[in-house]
Amino acid sequence: MNLIYLLPDDYRKSVAVVELQSAIEQAGTAAELAVEDVMAQLFLDTATWGLTYWEKMYGIEGDVKKSYEIRRSVVRAKMRGVGTTTVEMMKNVAESFVNGEVEVIEENHLYQFQIKMLSVIGIPPNMEDLKQAIEEIKPAHLGYGIVIKYNTWGMVKDKPMTWGDAKKRTWQALKEVAL
Repeated sequence: MNLIYLLPDDYRKSVAVVELQSAIEQAGTAAELAVEDVMAQLFLDTATWGLTYWEKMYGIEGDVKKSYEIRRSVVRAKMRGVGTTTVEMMKNVAESFVNGEVEVIEENHLYQFQIKMLSVIGIPPNMEDLKQAIEEIKPAHLGYGIVIKYNTWGMVKDKPMTWGDAKKRTWQALKEVAL
């Protein structure tokens, strides 16, 4: 807001008053931005520098080299992973890491379970964090596996794609891209 226009016309002619009002306006704008930034840290989805506090609150050793999104997914998983471990909890935790749909398949007779990626193709970028979260919340006597979804050659060749289009990508890219 330009405060100078709230003053009488004579004041606007004074260089000293104009400079003073400009300084007050700049300080007010800086204060508003600082308040907005602090408010953003109160919500996990908008936190940046405040992620350190979120991680500390949930006992997570944060890694500032990782992206904000990956760090947020670790906190989300920790938030969802409180209480008795259930299939639903494991599903929620895994989905928070991969930002997609997963299925948890119990194999009780083998004392293990599988986490199957349903909507994510390829290895999620924060796979190690997902494994660590699973290790923290799963019962110690259970093993687990992670089933990753890839495109097969049959799926790739059945798509409306020319050899020229396919040559522009590596096989790794073709396996992991949504077709």
